[in-house]
Amino acid sequence: MPRIFKDTDKAIIREKLVIEGKKLLQRYGLKKTSIEELARSAGIAKGTFYHFFESKEDLCFAIFDREEEKLAENLRQILTRDTDPARTIKKVIAWSLEFISGDSLLVRLRESGEYELLARGVSPEKLAAHLAHDVGTAALLKQALIDKGAHIEIKDDVLAGVLRAIVLLALQKKIIGDDVYSRVMELMIAWITDGLMKGKRKR
Repeated sequence: MPRIFKDTDKAIIREKLVIEGKKLLQRYGLKKTSIEELARSAGIAKGTFYHFFESKEDLCFAIFDREEEKLAENLRQILTRDTDPARTIKKVIAWSLEFISGDSLLVRLRESGEYELLARGVSPEKLAAHLAHDVGTAALLKQALIDKGAHIEIKDDVLAGVLRAIVLLALQKKIIGDDVYSRVMELMIAWITDGLMKGKRKR
């Protein structure tokens, strides 16, 4: 007879799958982590896993959502701390680079080349929604900079691409060269900031 879970039990199990799943996926990667291992980490049977997530890729996106909530909260804090738009964009980029040096699963899968595998296990709608989140974050940043007096003409999706590009570039530290990496990133941040701030400021 299938086990019946109360709503509170479901919430606890789902939370445990997200927390413990992130640990397993970071350690072993997407390919080597099995549904059985994920279920065991939450104290449930393998078949019960599918009551919470359609696949391990679906679980990955739930973890990404949690990471993006943290990212958005920190972004909002940065945007309210400084009135100067140039300093603000530098702080946003610097914090993004700090974020990727942490325990992000999204970064771990991009580094390992497994991010592309996610498309096989989730719906096109979910994948599109995940990518659209970057555009929404870029729109929030752009509006905050405009409110601080900047004149920015770049489109939201292009700005999202710029921010995504510098984050992906930061994952290539060894290729760039450990001895020049810091200086290269400083220059990239300065060039991006200058490019975004080249328009006339509001009066």
